[in-house]
Amino acid sequence: MSDQQNKRLRISGGIVYAILLLFALVFIIVSVVAPSYQTVYYDNQLRHVPDFTLTRDGVNHQVSLPAIVYDVKKGERLVLTGNYQTKRHDSLLVKTDGAKLVLYVDDREAYSIIGDENSYPAFQKFPAPNIMFVALPNETGNKAFRFEYTVPEARESIELSSVYL
Repeated sequence: MSDQQNKRLRISGGIVYAILLLFALVFIIVSVVAPSYQTVYYDNQLRHVPDFTLTRDGVNHQVSLPAIVYDVKKGERLVLTGNYQTKRHDSLLVKTDGAKLVLYVDDREAYSIIGDENSYPAFQKFPAPNIMFVALPNETGNKAFRFEYTVPEARESIELSSVYL
């Protein structure tokens, strides 16, 4: 090999070495800086929200979820209300089972599953069970929850499932 080829080989080897060193340096900087931009939420346990006020036919009842309501008429509205302390980044885990649901947080609609007749198969009398996470306003504080269930068909009973934060 000539001196000129050796010189080119050393220069290209030096460039490769410099690029690898630059990548390693960027990786180290990103590894140190990136965690400071991540949201760390240590309270990752679901909290059961048990106690609500159930309004049925204009009468209030204190209930602890899960609860079963018997002799439900077609079109009957069941309204659950409660106030609970929430934290930043909280979501609400809710399950509906055979009823239409509109969920309000601080009197603002946060979620609804109406279950119109054409939105589920004809052989079903009511909407299928549905489990969802509902994002709450990203602030710590006391929130008023209102769950408005509407029963599309008369049934012997309906379960009001547990709610979790």
